[in-house]
Amino acid sequence: MTTGLTAPQLVWYAAGTPAPRWPLEPAAGLCATCGAEVTAGVSHELINSETFSQQGDFFQYGSHVCAACAWFYSDAKQRHRSLIAAGSWLAWPLISHEAAAADPERPSWLAALQHLAGLPPTTPTTGVLTTDPKPRLWPRMRLGTAATPAIYVHALDYDVSRVVRVDLVQLLAVITPITEALNRGFSKRTVWRGLLTDYRRCLAIGRAALDLERTLAPWRPRPEFVPALLIAGRTEETHERSHPGPADRQSQSARAARRRAPETGARQLQLD
Repeated sequence: MTTGLTAPQLVWYAAGTPAPRWPLEPAAGLCATCGAEVTAGVSHELINSETFSQQGDFFQYGSHVCAACAWFYSDAKQRHRSLIAAGSWLAWPLISHEAAAADPERPSWLAALQHLAGLPPTTPTTGVLTTDPKPRLWPRMRLGTAATPAIYVHALDYDVSRVVRVDLVQLLAVITPITEALNRGFSKRTVWRGLLTDYRRCLAIGRAALDLERTLAPWRPRPEFVPALLIAGRTEETHERSHPGPADRQSQSARAARRRAPETGARQLQLD
């Protein structure tokens, strides 16, 4: 059963309809959080507390919440994390590739999206991609499809906290040049702002840096860019290459010296 569900209900069904912390009681109207019709639910007075924030946002449709939202409210520590659900499949992905490799129960976001790409394109989908597990973001989820997921992206370092509707094929495509930039030692912040903001590294790399920047520039205004940037990561081999040893640093210094403009003494990026 995945049709006619709200986003929290889709996740709840994918989780196997687990029981919430509080008992259900007869209710009528709409779920106070997700707006689904309810015949039984949990009074939001049982959920509310002195530490509960944003009551006006999350308890706006009625006096009770549905079983799905009650389950989410039951364990904030576990359910404020990143998640993705598609049909009957649910995962709690990790942004860090290294952390995902060490946790057999939680895939990386890249692996989760690659799995999503193999599902029928109309499969109902929802999710949260966050760099901070503290805020309660799941009530803000919206429904999308496997081909065009609607993901609530919360990454304040990149000025994003909203539902982002993406083309999955395009999102996976832009991960490739982003990963190349990370492999060359650029930080994610630099990839977001523009590679030329790390002038010294561009100077050392040369034409390849400009070519890569030309590839990345048209992607930055697209909705797929920030999610892809969050998801992308270096491999161990390229991580080592981005932290050069003494011999590598001497070689880079020599290349940089050869690129100085002799007539003015100014340093400029040469297209050798």
